[in-house]
Amino acid sequence: MKSLIIIIIIILFNSQCIADPAAPIIRSFVEIELKDGSIIQGAIQIAYPEGYFGSYRRNGIYYIVDKYEGIIYFDIDLKVIEISEKRRNLSAIYENPKSQPTSTPNIGVPSVKYLQCIYTNPQFDETFIVTNKSLSRKQIRFQNYLLLDYIPLETKVGYTTDTNSIEKIELDQIEKIKMLKSPPKNMIDQLKLHREKIKADRANNESGDGYNDPIWYHELIKDDKLYQEFLLIPKN
Repeated sequence: MKSLIIIIIIILFNSQCIADPAAPIIRSFVEIELKDGSIIQGAIQIAYPEGYFGSYRRNGIYYIVDKYEGIIYFDIDLKVIEISEKRRNLSAIYENPKSQPTSTPNIGVPSVKYLQCIYTNPQFDETFIVTNKSLSRKQIRFQNYLLLDYIPLETKVGYTTDTNSIEKIELDQIEKIKMLKSPPKNMIDQLKLHREKIKADRANNESGDGYNDPIWYHELIKDDKLYQEFLLIPKN
């Protein structure tokens, strides 16, 4: 199906001024269980930095069932997303005990799409609300995303999303998407080789010189201090 563009409007009051122009993208190794019981493993992009705004824009699963619609994002505390025909719903379980499990009403199998960020700084309108003793800034932010019928799964770790190593996993064939806290050895070895290549390229002043190494979910979640800091980062 042809990709669609959707616009999400976020209204922020008293927004915080944060600057981090060099923030890296966040990736995760995942395990995808198909409806036929087979398992596929690979890597996906789960969040992109929002330029100098210091927040992250997350990929996710957009769903619609009857009159209900929403998005389950690939947050860093997400454990698993399940698209269940048997239970006729879509559900998500989180690592952080403060995050409540999410599920759609059991009224029908939801129609789902993969929500992928478009890596551009968002456009926004800004107004100021002034009282005698305070000033509030109101932003209406417009962000563009792609809606896809598939999840682009990276079968080989590379500098960026290399179309030669992407497998398109159709959403209507997926039962579960699991974030891997402990990826298998072959994935870890792949990441190690990738980092060694980056280091060599930088030493030779080649393409790796301007490359910002991604943050990986399985490493982030094991660093409790950094993990807690990322939970507090603004997310859109």
